Amino acid sequence: MAETQPAVSHWNIIADDHARTIFGNHTGTIINSKTASGWGHYSNSSLGPVASFVDRPALHNAIKGQLHDTLYIRKHDAKILVVYGIGGAGKTQLVLDYVRTFRDDYTAVFWIEAGQKESLERDYLLIYSLLFDKCDSLNNEKDPAHQVVNAIQRWLQGRAGRWLFVLDGADSIFNPDDDSYIYLRRYLPQGPSVDIIITTRSSVAQGMTELLCPRVARMATEEAVALFIRRSELKNLMEKEAVSIVTEIGCLALTVSLAAAYVAATPRLRSNITQYLLEYQERRKILLSQNPTNYIQEYDESVVLTLETSLAAASKQAWAVPILLGLLAFLTPDDILPVLFKTEETQSSLQAGTTRLSDPTWRATLSPERYMDTCATEDALKTMKLYSLIQWREDQDSYDIHKLVRAWAYDRLERDEQNMFCIAVLRLLAKISALSSLHPPLKPRLVPHIMTSFKSVPELIKRPRIDNSEISKLLESPAMFLQSIGQLSALCLIQEFCFAYHAAFQGQEHLATLIRKGSLALTYYKQGRWEEAEELQLHVMVTFKKVLGLNRPDTLMSMRKIAMIYSRQERLKEAEELQEQVMQIMTKLLGTEHPGTLATIHDLASTYARQGRVEKAEELHVQVLETRMKVLGEEHPETLSSINNLAELYLRQGQFKKAEALHLQAFTTRSKVVGLEHPDMRSNINNLTSTYSSQGRFTDAGALLEQVIKAQFGVRHREHPMTLLNLNSLAKNHRRQGRYQAAEKLQMHTIRAMDRVLGRAHPITLTNVGDLAEIYHEQGRSKEAETLQGQVIEALEGVLGPDHRNTLINKARLAMMWNLQNRGNEALGLLKECLELQRQPQGRNDPLTACLLAKVNEWQSDAAALDI
Repeated sequence: MAETQPAVSHWNIIADDHARTIFGNHTGTIINSKTASGWGHYSNSSLGPVASFVDRPALHNAIKGQLHDTLYIRKHDAKILVVYGIGGAGKTQLVLDYVRTFRDDYTAVFWIEAGQKESLERDYLLIYSLLFDKCDSLNNEKDPAHQVVNAIQRWLQGRAGRWLFVLDGADSIFNPDDDSYIYLRRYLPQGPSVDIIITTRSSVAQGMTELLCPRVARMATEEAVALFIRRSELKNLMEKEAVSIVTEIGCLALTVSLAAAYVAATPRLRSNITQYLLEYQERRKILLSQNPTNYIQEYDESVVLTLETSLAAASKQAWAVPILLGLLAFLTPDDILPVLFKTEETQSSLQAGTTRLSDPTWRATLSPERYMDTCATEDALKTMKLYSLIQWREDQDSYDIHKLVRAWAYDRLERDEQNMFCIAVLRLLAKISALSSLHPPLKPRLVPHIMTSFKSVPELIKRPRIDNSEISKLLESPAMFLQSIGQLSALCLIQEFCFAYHAAFQGQEHLATLIRKGSLALTYYKQGRWEEAEELQLHVMVTFKKVLGLNRPDTLMSMRKIAMIYSRQERLKEAEELQEQVMQIMTKLLGTEHPGTLATIHDLASTYARQGRVEKAEELHVQVLETRMKVLGEEHPETLSSINNLAELYLRQGQFKKAEALHLQAFTTRSKVVGLEHPDMRSNINNLTSTYSSQGRFTDAGALLEQVIKAQFGVRHREHPMTLLNLNSLAKNHRRQGRYQAAEKLQMHTIRAMDRVLGRAHPITLTNVGDLAEIYHEQGRSKEAETLQGQVIEALEGVLGPDHRNTLINKARLAMMWNLQNRGNEALGLLKECLELQRQPQGRNDPLTACLLAKVNEWQSDAAALDI
């Protein structure tokens, strides 16, 4: 038996022994080496208040007394403390000060941006990935956030230690009828070891707790003076002058900080501070004469005056400041990436003075007369930071804007200006989401910005003089982007809107409406929402039949898609009947050699194969292959695909020589056409190595894989997904030859790389982790294998669902491990569970069902024999 090694977990796969940052959707996961278990602190913002923070002892002690001083007095549920008060009062900074002071008394601190659903769910998914070695691919679920919170809660139950969750900025918790409403209770993990702090402007949150909730209002005069002096860097400022200023501007933490930043950035005021109040009072007269009273009262007069004063000064220093400020009003307030503003054309393509409002770029929309190049943009961002209108977050390499500042930036815009900025942001995000060169870790960080801008669209299209057709087109690129990164929940929202919009303006039977309904059905299909997908696709099919007739390609294609849905639901008989109908019509309408006809015949052959009707499947596969060979030639991709399909059928029947000859033919032909390094070679490589391995020819399989990997290293990055898949295959080949040390080393390398490239919860990554469990199992390292296999099953249940074939296959694999450990009753119970979940009309004819049933019968017979 191999030497026992530590159980594999998230930490010894990915983390170092010392404190480090793990890169996921964004920087921010810190492993604190001081804690024995390896746990530390996660946040999407800096875990510490700003450098100019001033202690507020009464509030600090109120938080400390409710939480830290009773840290080891536990009840059954989590302790929840609500810190509430007006915007800009300093709630977040107070809680950050608490975290900084007492962080070492908690096993881990999790900081969550709770201002909107997208940022809240983004951060919970990252915590989920930290705890479970999974990533953000739970979007296939109907309600991924609920599942994630439940999983975190289960993980915390019974674990030693103290865990602090901070939900910052939970302001959308008052009105359930509001589109941005968040039912916060469903995001609160429970358990006696959990402390929760909620910061909010809403006093409603007090009803969530029995604790006395600290209310954060204006600062005491001496606290405001200390903050002003520290932030303005005027160490010799007389206290009397400072008191006059903070009294005039209202002692609100945000306004004091903004005013002090303005003074610090203005040399003439640093030398003559009395000029600040004169300037402030003069601007107050202008503000009151130019702005509606309700606008000023909504934010407090001192807040608006301070912000307008800072904006006027910043605009004189950098002309693009008002443009960028208006733009930020339509993005999410945290994690504003600089790359957003660096994706435009070069100045040579948009010469200054020649741009027009009709030019479809965000820069031309907002600044038609003066070209806003990268230099102007960067100057504006630096100036806004100088005046504290925005903040730079070093830990995530992005900017934040205070929610109150962002709201003011929106409300100060006239209606036409709001329209213009909204369209500009949509153009910006359409541009960046279409970039193929965008660095993969940045992609999930775009999602909250896309969804924030999208929330403005329903109101925008109701306004006059808006080109609604352009708005619909601008949503196409973000929708494709969300689809490409698997953000299906967000994608659904956009697709549902686009479908409803086209249905309302163009009618249910318009081609554009039907196309969008079909796209939405496909997304439901990918989410496993079979009934909803079927309902939509059936309507598309019925409408096509009504408008176009049965014998039209669009109608027949919709019928094919319904058959696909039936097939995924294991309704193979219904899929078969529909495919046969489509095949007959296409054969009559288009002929036996038409690509659509051949594709349908292929679908039907695959259905026959899954039903165990291999002779009929072979007959159709041969027909498709011969026709494609004749019409398209032997080097055409569809011909090569047909060769592989027939070979796979032979392989499943144990006809290895026939399968090998066909796979070798396809491999040789395709490699000659596209080269060994081409992505299209993956299936050919996998098929041929599988054929060799099925015959016990592991040396031949290994030699082929090494040849391919060497070719791919020459033209690709070593962590290209196709290269990693081939490395995984090589690790399997090592295992089959009993070369466990080499297999384990290569498999661990592949898992680390796939975690970086694809994400921890990607099915391919999970397959690799399952392969590592097999290596441990075959070495006799049963405990490690079982633990790892359990992690894979739990991840697959979250990503694909408990009854997905891949999930069931991995459960069956765990049952095999248990059976070999003489845990026959547990193994048999798990296998029966798999068989029960694998219900479908064809029953025994399905290969997986038949395999599970045979194994259950075998084990039951073995158990009966032992009883005798």
